[in-house]
Amino acid sequence: MRLAKTMIMFVLAFGATAAHAEPNAAQQARDQDLTEQPPSVSAEARSLWDEAIAAERKRDFETAAAKYKLLHELLPSYSPIVRRLCLIEGERGHTEQAINLCREAVNLEPSAKNLSALAFALAQPAATEQGSAHQLEEAAQLADRAARLAPEDPNPHMVMCAVAMQRKDLADLTRCADRLQQLAPDDPRTWYAAAIARASHGEFGKAEEALSRARALGLPAAEADRLRAAFENAKPWYVGWGPLLLDAFGIWVGAAAAIFVVGWLLSAVVMRSAYRLPAEQSGRATGFEALIRRTYRCVLWVCCAYYYLSMPLLLLLVLGTGGAAIYAFFAIGEVPVKLVVLIAVGVLVTMWATLKSLFVRSVDSDPGTQIDLAQQPRLRAVLDEVAERIGTRGVDSVYVTPGVDLAVTERRSSLLKQMMQVPTERCLILGAGVLDGMRILDFKSILGHEYGHFQNRDTAGGGFALAVRRSLFTMARHLAQGGVAAWYNPAWLFVTGFYKLFFRISHGASRLQEILCDRWSAFAYGSEAFERGMRHVIHRSAAFGAHADATLKEVVEQQRPLANLYAYAPARGSDSVEIARKVDETINAKASPYDSHPPPGERIALVRQLNAPGRYEAADEASAWELFRNRGEIERSMTDLIRARVSASHGVTIRGAEDEASAESVRADGAAGGASNTVTAPGKSTESTIEGTRG
Repeated sequence: MRLAKTMIMFVLAFGATAAHAEPNAAQQARDQDLTEQPPSVSAEARSLWDEAIAAERKRDFETAAAKYKLLHELLPSYSPIVRRLCLIEGERGHTEQAINLCREAVNLEPSAKNLSALAFALAQPAATEQGSAHQLEEAAQLADRAARLAPEDPNPHMVMCAVAMQRKDLADLTRCADRLQQLAPDDPRTWYAAAIARASHGEFGKAEEALSRARALGLPAAEADRLRAAFENAKPWYVGWGPLLLDAFGIWVGAAAAIFVVGWLLSAVVMRSAYRLPAEQSGRATGFEALIRRTYRCVLWVCCAYYYLSMPLLLLLVLGTGGAAIYAFFAIGEVPVKLVVLIAVGVLVTMWATLKSLFVRSVDSDPGTQIDLAQQPRLRAVLDEVAERIGTRGVDSVYVTPGVDLAVTERRSSLLKQMMQVPTERCLILGAGVLDGMRILDFKSILGHEYGHFQNRDTAGGGFALAVRRSLFTMARHLAQGGVAAWYNPAWLFVTGFYKLFFRISHGASRLQEILCDRWSAFAYGSEAFERGMRHVIHRSAAFGAHADATLKEVVEQQRPLANLYAYAPARGSDSVEIARKVDETINAKASPYDSHPPPGERIALVRQLNAPGRYEAADEASAWELFRNRGEIERSMTDLIRARVSASHGVTIRGAEDEASAESVRADGAAGGASNTVTAPGKSTESTIEGTRG
């Protein structure tokens, strides 16, 4: 409807434009045909001719018509006079007379000018109101015929544009407007027609440019303003907002690309700088490495801020995408109700998942089963000794887990305690499965690495990054649960894309932290001790799962009781060749930009390069389990936890041993513990059943 109104308005303005504008090349060419008189024309006819032209230029159409009629009586077979009179009657609103006169001119001489004049008369709004589509069809054929007869004359093409707009034929309008730009680039009507054509294609920017050019060439300001207002009314709502939204989207994508590039460069710089020998015998970042850490901190903060700033744009993008899809169905006239409902529900679910992820609250739960350090004096002494050697405060609590964990963390204090400057709780998370076969020196070396995190304040703060991590996982979980985790969902694309971006940045920073903490351990207990401790942890990680798999499978299939998973000796033991293969595969793994730690092989090579001698005593060669008073009690407690988890996860009940003494007799001291975090009940996977106790 808006396009139709715009085209009709052009036809109303077309004649007025030519009449009001100062004589230009086109107008002079139009007058030229009247001065090309036959040799036999009389002086009276020449005088009437000049008087008619003068009256027409003054828009005195009544006088001009009278003069042309007298000329017609003197020269009844001269078609230019009849054509001129046709155009004057059209200006006076005498449509039927104009059409009849133009037909007479065509009968006298079927020239391009006469055909164009008849086409124009037939296409006048007053004519079409009284006529029919047949008249417009005839006008189109006449205009096309005229253009073929005079392909270099712009006037037939002008008429063709007017007829095309009356017929609402966008293809013809576009063709004639493009041709006019070649034939009459200095005529305002050319760019007027071009403006209509561009606007009809939805190219409002080009339409504005064409209209401005028409105005500069002589188009009256009132006509230009009227058409410009019509363009504004015809613009869809998104055209005005489109450029702004596109700019915002471009900045959004560009910012992500910039963060990615910076993160990639920092990761490369970290590994290159890691091979430089440190200036001092510690794991403290100095000089260039300190600069890298500060840069990483800034980039990570920017990455987190980018995440939250993206949420409004993401919500708008989801709403716009869903709304555009629904609008498209209505626009084509076929509305699949079920699909529209599914789209609407998908949009609502996505928006709810996005909003919900912004208000995630962390749950502070114990990372394992806490042991009483007051009852473990040797362990307490070792914890304090390592803390003193690294130069930091030791852990406050030790939490035991069933698997092969070995990590430290700091639990945030309440707001009141923070105001009172109460220190955070430093925790050691220790997997019972990692201790079997570990020497005290290995334990001290690994603990030295973990305490390095305290010394470098890696575990302090970081609330912004943790909040983003929780929000990201929460959004992904809710999108998956809502069934909208698909490639066509902008929110899911954002989650998966930002996941890679965020972890590339945060894990790059983490790799630098690990390298620095490896140095703390090496300078405290020696490069050899660190390597041995790391190899032990890798071996236990590759062996404990195999032991757990074999044990749980046997006790479930044979319905045997299980009092102590760690002491149980299954009939079919672990495959030592397979374990060795996994250990070798882990140590020689290739680096990935998404790894939170450098590959073990690189870490070992970097520590060897330090060639740190270390300091330790002969007593450090004893088993790490000797630091605990109640090994059996700890192992049975962890076994109880594993049995409960297997029952909850897989519906398989594993009995405890009725005869504890009998169960303890099966202990195989030094039995190989097991590997990955996988146990298997018949027909079911029990992955992650053993690993962690953090809820």
